[in-house]
Amino acid sequence: MIRRYAQYMGIAIVLIGVIGLIFGNQSLLGLLNIDIVEDVIHLVTGGLMAYVGFRGNRGAIRAVRGIAGVALAWLAGRSEERPAAMAA
Repeated sequence: MIRRYAQYMGIAIVLIGVIGLIFGNQSLLGLLNIDIVEDVIHLVTGGLMAYVGFRGNRGAIRAVRGIAGVALAWLAGRSEERPAAMAA
């Protein structure tokens, strides 16, 4: 179960990073406003999560899941701190 979660979430997070790179600093349907730092963090955390989901053991999956959770929570807090002019 935890392995499948890491596989699916890793792929989804990598896709968010790729979509962010394609759209640049534009807003994606008014839902996501991603900059290059967020794209790179999505790619790295998603890649790690997918890698341990396909190749890692349970301990590695739990460790990467925790690291990804902290990194993505930091991104969410960082997004809330942006001025309205930058978020639009």
